[in-house]
Amino acid sequence: MARGAADIDKAAVVGMACLRIFLGLFFLLAAIAKVCPPAEMPVTSAPAENIFSPDAFIDELAVATGPHGDFSSPDNALPAYARFLRETVHPNAQQFGQLLIIGEAAVGILLLIGFLTRVAAGVAILISIAYLLATMHLFPPVGLAANAAFLVMEGVVLASNAGHVAGLDGRLGKKNPPKKRI
Repeated sequence: MARGAADIDKAAVVGMACLRIFLGLFFLLAAIAKVCPPAEMPVTSAPAENIFSPDAFIDELAVATGPHGDFSSPDNALPAYARFLRETVHPNAQQFGQLLIIGEAAVGILLLIGFLTRVAAGVAILISIAYLLATMHLFPPVGLAANAAFLVMEGVVLASNAGHVAGLDGRLGKKNPPKKRI
C-alpha cells in the first residue's frame, strides 16, 4: 500500500511541473505576441521592416485604458480600478506596456526553467489580477472563469515545489542544502 502512495506523490509532483511549464509557455507566448504581432495586426508606429515591435500593443493599451476605453469604462465592475487605469496607466501607457511585456517574458522564462518558481508564480498572480480587474466586465462569465482558473493554477504553483522537478530550483537546492539548525 505504501508503494501506491509513493506513486501518487510522484504523479502529483510531475503534475505540478507540467502545470509550471504550461503556465511558463502561456506567459512567454503572450509576451512574444505583444512584441511580434501577427501579420494581420497592423503595426501603426513602427517601420514595416521591423518585425519586433511592441508599439501596436502599447497603442492598443493606451486606447483601452483611455477615458472611453473598454478597460476603463464607467461600466467597469470596479470603478476605482477603472479610475486607476484612466489616471495612471493611460498617461503612462508606454511604460506600463513595456513593463507588462518584460514581466510576462520574465515570468514565462522563469517558470519554464523552474528558477525562482515561487517568485515567478507570485508575479504571474499579480499580472492575472490586473487582467481580471480590467476585463471582468467585458466577458462575463467566461472571462471571469478563465481568469479565475489561471489564478488557481498560479496559486497551486506558488504553494507547491513545482520548480524542484525538471527545474533549476531542484538542482540548485541539491547543491546547497539548507543548513541544520540546532
